Amino acid sequence: MILLGNVSSIESGYRVTFPDKENIVSPPLQTASHVGTLEVGENVVVVFTSNNIASGVIIGKI
Repeated sequence: MILLGNVSSIESGYRVTFPDKENIVSPPLQTASHVGTLEVGENVVVVFTSNNIASGVIIGKI
């Protein structure tokens, strides 16, 4: 599953809010190595390996 979201906070990873999914907020997610540092409010692309919101990785910013 691929979703677009917004970085909502930075903790031990990046928490992302998904507007298309009733603004659900992810647990802290890691980024792919090429993404670099993100800031709160940035739009990101997240890929999930299952339907579990905790299984995602941020693969890009837009």
